Amino acid sequence: MDIDHIGRACGLSPEAAAAALSGIIYEAPGGGYVTAEEYLSGNVRLKLREAEAAAQLSPRFEANVAALSSILPAPLEPSEITARLGSGWIPADVITSFIRELLPTYRGKAQYHERLGAWTVEPADDHTLQSVEATQVWGTLRRHAVQLIDDALNLREPTVYDTVEVRGALRAVVNTGETTSAQAKLAEIKLRFDRWVWADPQRAERLAAIYNDRYNCLRERRYDGSHLQFPGMSRSFEPRQHQRDGVWRILQNRATLLGHCVGSGKTALSIIAANELKRLGLARKTLATVPNHLLVTQWQREALRIYPELRILAPGKAELSRAQRGELMSRIATGDWDLILIPHSSFTLLPVRQATSARFIERELAQLRAYLEELEDGDKDDVTRRSVKEIERAIRRLETKLLNASSEKSRDSEATICWEELGVEMLLVDEAHYFKNLYCPTKMTRVSGMPNSESQRAFDMFMKVRSVLESGGRVVFATGTPISNSIAECFVMMKYLQLETLEDLGLTHFDAWAQMFADTSQSIEMKPDGSAFRVHTRFARFTNLPELAAIWRQVLDVKTAEQLQLPRPRIYGGGPEIIKSPKSPALERIIKSLAARAERIAERKVSPDVDNMLLITTEGRKAALDPRLVAPPAPADPGGKISQIVKNLVRFYHESQDTLGVQAVFIDTNCPRSEAA
Repeated sequence: MDIDHIGRACGLSPEAAAAALSGIIYEAPGGGYVTAEEYLSGNVRLKLREAEAAAQLSPRFEANVAALSSILPAPLEPSEITARLGSGWIPADVITSFIRELLPTYRGKAQYHERLGAWTVEPADDHTLQSVEATQVWGTLRRHAVQLIDDALNLREPTVYDTVEVRGALRAVVNTGETTSAQAKLAEIKLRFDRWVWADPQRAERLAAIYNDRYNCLRERRYDGSHLQFPGMSRSFEPRQHQRDGVWRILQNRATLLGHCVGSGKTALSIIAANELKRLGLARKTLATVPNHLLVTQWQREALRIYPELRILAPGKAELSRAQRGELMSRIATGDWDLILIPHSSFTLLPVRQATSARFIERELAQLRAYLEELEDGDKDDVTRRSVKEIERAIRRLETKLLNASSEKSRDSEATICWEELGVEMLLVDEAHYFKNLYCPTKMTRVSGMPNSESQRAFDMFMKVRSVLESGGRVVFATGTPISNSIAECFVMMKYLQLETLEDLGLTHFDAWAQMFADTSQSIEMKPDGSAFRVHTRFARFTNLPELAAIWRQVLDVKTAEQLQLPRPRIYGGGPEIIKSPKSPALERIIKSLAARAERIAERKVSPDVDNMLLITTEGRKAALDPRLVAPPAPADPGGKISQIVKNLVRFYHESQDTLGVQAVFIDTNCPRSEAA
């Protein structure tokens, strides 16, 4: 708030203008004035401490104290807090006390390394390791209690291996019985901690105070864009209220994630926000990267429908080629564009300056090397060895990137303008879920839903997002599915847009975040080859969800179809109809043969160029559709999937003759091709 400008416009002194706006604006203890919606949101506990300190020096800040005190989140009771074994906010002395509760003779201690998001437990003496408590009550002979506690603190699933000789070579094979016993003891330790941690009133009060101060401190900001006016907008277009609110949010924040449902108008909202930022001088140049199929057919047409005078740069395929890329970069850097549209496939080709790329890679390397050093200092069990190998591979990949300087892009950057020189002050990313495969180092293994895939496209996006934010620009992610496959995708989105917040909360590492907000569960499920069942561990649910929501809501704007009351076509019968098809004898024989082949592959009795799991799973998918795709020709199964689909198609055909209905059939494998089509 420029209080001097407001005073001049109203013919008042700055002091009189501030007094007239009392309750609408607040003077910040650090200097200057901010709006009430901004001041009374965010980390209000921190702001209250600052206001109380300022009020001791000047009584004019007493209004700040009163306002902040009235909206402070209610303190959570211990029963409302999930304190998991291994959460980084729990003091190390509490964990040490718990270990001694289980193992009275233990004299070591636990330590938490916030920079690594990891715990270390000092080794126990032989007397403790051989005690009944360590080997029978809280552990097993193959996995003693100290090891299991270390596993729990670092989100590892205990796995016990046997060394066997296979075809003249020694191999490590999972001992299913011992592994199951160790996992059962680990579950007992976690359950015991859940009961123990809140049992002592003084400890409970201390932990609740720490949790409330650190995480129960955020208040969501409400954005009301009713007052906004949009000069230059076509009279035929009228923004809806949620679009006005979204534009106001983008104008106020550096980072925004629009989690609006399909059909809500995210494209129009983003275009309006880009134009308003340009008009108000908050962002001189906006670049939007969009899926290839939406470049001309939706974004450009929608932008011109809303703002007919908009100056848009939407390069074609020829302009995005390597031969003309330098000219395109010059046009972006020197032109006064209102909106620049770049397809996802070409966005990664915009080269980042080698120094910028090296800085980000070096930062990632430093984290991985520190992580690796912590792992190598611990016990060298099989799970830790696999984690070490995975991180070592990631380090080698990053070192290769550093040496090559991103190969082709670095060579192009020698002759063309780099990303940093384009002058992009606002980056719009449509369908941002395409960039969710950002590598995050972790010690967890054998857990489904881990963000352990590495995508060059995602890392390139991370560098560009961080460079825009760190230079004072704005970034907007837009997607209808912020979380689609795994709750770990929530952490990835937060790492893109809320890296500083994660650092302040000590949740930069995925392991620390997962200990705080995610929980795993074990379930019995069928093996991929269908031969038997197995125990599978996966991320299943969120914990401490209100606090996670409060943190994420600082950038996340969610709108569902129910909230917006969007029209949706009715489904016949009220919902999808599931048709069950019984397993035929032919399919039964194929499944047994696939299981036998998988067993031979697991025992390394067959060469990979002769048979492998990819071939087995492919044939399994085909057989699940129709056994005739992998078996010798045979009569069609009357109860099979294809036969039932055909029966339904015929029935719907006759039922829809009066209305000339049309049917659409989607098939994901072995789709027949028609020459006529």
